[in-house]
Amino acid sequence: MDSSAGLAVSPTKAIEKWEDFHRAPTLLNMVIENIPAMVAVKEAAELRFVLFNRAAEELIGVTRDEALGQNDFDLFPREQAEFFVGRDREVLASGQALTIPEEQIATKHKGVRILRTTKMPVLDASGRPQYLLAMSEDITEHKRAEAALVASERRWAFALESAGQGVWEADILNNTVYYSPTWKRMRGIDVHEDVDSGLEAWLSRVHPDDREHIRQTIAKQNLGELPHNAIFGTGHTSFVSLLRLMPRRFKIDRQLVSPVARSDAQRQLVASIVGIGRTLGIQVVAEGVETAEQARVLGEIGCDFLQGFAYGRPMPAPELVQWLRSKTWRLAAG
Repeated sequence: MDSSAGLAVSPTKAIEKWEDFHRAPTLLNMVIENIPAMVAVKEAAELRFVLFNRAAEELIGVTRDEALGQNDFDLFPREQAEFFVGRDREVLASGQALTIPEEQIATKHKGVRILRTTKMPVLDASGRPQYLLAMSEDITEHKRAEAALVASERRWAFALESAGQGVWEADILNNTVYYSPTWKRMRGIDVHEDVDSGLEAWLSRVHPDDREHIRQTIAKQNLGELPHNAIFGTGHTSFVSLLRLMPRRFKIDRQLVSPVARSDAQRQLVASIVGIGRTLGIQVVAEGVETAEQARVLGEIGCDFLQGFAYGRPMPAPELVQWLRSKTWRLAAG
């Protein structure tokens, strides 16, 4: 027997079924109505909506009074409706849940949105499907953020190669190190050759005088003692660790900051890094700012904070108070 068999339900009957659901003052109904994801139920025979929660109304832009008793062809473009119904029939025929990682849906007020949807059959006592339950999460903004990050990384890679600098990047969380193609060429290594990416192998290339300090810094970051400021450009931070730790701000190392006033390529490189910070909502600090021109360029690029000798050098506390009162530090700030 066809697993999608069931009594045909007219639009009026579908509305009556929803009213039955709505009248039952159960905890489940309260949860369904308030859950921040689209929840819809269709009867199995004609796939007409019998339940449409508040999140579904807000996402699709259709009231439940307009949706109940209707099918996908009444609410969506034909191509999309055919896709939805095809997946519904697959679920009812198999009797198994189905997760659709990404599907597009046309909405009335929000344009085309991207959903992650799970569909499952609701069976009666004899194991026959009576309803189809669909739960959808709007992942549009997440996909846009992913695309923006990919674009920022692409600009970063282009600027990095244009600057002609060899760069390595340590991913502390995953105990791996990335080496740029330029770095490999500078070391006489074919750009396609695999280089030992373990953290210990990377540390062996660090100057012996710096190894202990770096080990201590890595240990503190692994313990979560350094979550607020990451140093970008010295190998202590990767895109992956930025995504996982999401610090309030990160610093651009002085080695990357120093040439910005005299090199277009370096300026583009730093601008790409600042763009990554903006994409992730992380404040960017440029360290090692030594001249007013560097401060001007970095300000135009969009750095949130600048620090360095352009504003002042280390000094005893009494001199610091006098220096602050003199306001000479404002010259570098423009």
